[in-house]
Parts: sequence; C-alpha cells; structure tokens
Amino acid sequence: MNSELRNRFNQAFTLEKYKMMLEDITSDFNYRPTFRIAETPLFIPDGLKNQLAEACIEIISFIKSGNFKPLTEKALDLNKRVANEEAHPNFLAIDFGICEEEGEIIPKLIEVQGFPSLFHFQAELFQKFQTYYPDIIEHQTPFWNNLELNSYYELLR
Repeated sequence: MNSELRNRFNQAFTLEKYKMMLEDITSDFNYRPTFRIAETPLFIPDGLKNQLAEACIEIISFIKSGNFKPLTEKALDLNKRVANEEAHPNFLAIDFGICEEEGEIIPKLIEVQGFPSLFHFQAELFQKFQTYYPDIIEHQTPFWNNLELNSYYELLR
C-alpha cells in the first residue's frame, strides 16, 4: 500500500471521527447499514492498481464469452435463478483479497457478483472520507479511466 498516505491517515484517524462518519452515513440513508464499514480507505499503488485492472479485464472477457452460461449453469441451484435473467450481467462487483506471495503484493479473486447495489454506496463512502479527511483524500480517487463523481454517476445511468 501507499505507506505515506497510510501513515498520514493513521495519524489523523480517531475513533470519534469514525463514529461521526458512521452517523453521517446513517443520516444520509435514514438507515444504518448492517455490514461493517471499514475505518479506512485502501491506498493502492499504481502497480497493484494495474494488476487489479488486468485481472478484471480477464474476468470480464471470460464472462462475455459465448460459453459462459453453459460452463456456469451447474453452479446455480434451481431455487436461486432470477426471472428474466439476461445472458450477461449489466453490473459486476469483483472482490479481491490483497495477498503477499514471494514478497510481492498481488490480488487474488474472492468472488464476482452481478448486481449493482454497492456502486452508489461506494461513491457516497468516498465522499464521506473526503469530508472527514480532506487533507489526505484531496488528491485521491476511487474512480478509474479519468472518471470523477458526476461522470461516474452518468456512466451508471
């Protein structure tokens, strides 16, 4: 990870600030998420970011292949089918674990999900980190391909 940003964030972090951020999120959604919200963003260096992008491209290429459905058909139980399911998902959430292997930091696939529920929340969470840690998050972004918040939401639309 980016050790300079990590150190700056760790110095600025307080449990009180984290609790305030959680209350702010709860207020925005009029609901407290039932999942745990991490106390910190990840500060990913460019090399790892490029590895993640390459892995995502490979996964998406596999999913877009013509034989994806037949290859994965047996993985779904009959009671878990979605009505009017399309051949390929419109949204993908690809989760990676960040691991160390032979002294190198590398991504390892955890799961791929084909639903859009977290895309809005992740953008909102980034804005909360910007609010509570402006000096650290100021030049950081969770968006790729030169997107920013408005163009990200436009792309989702």
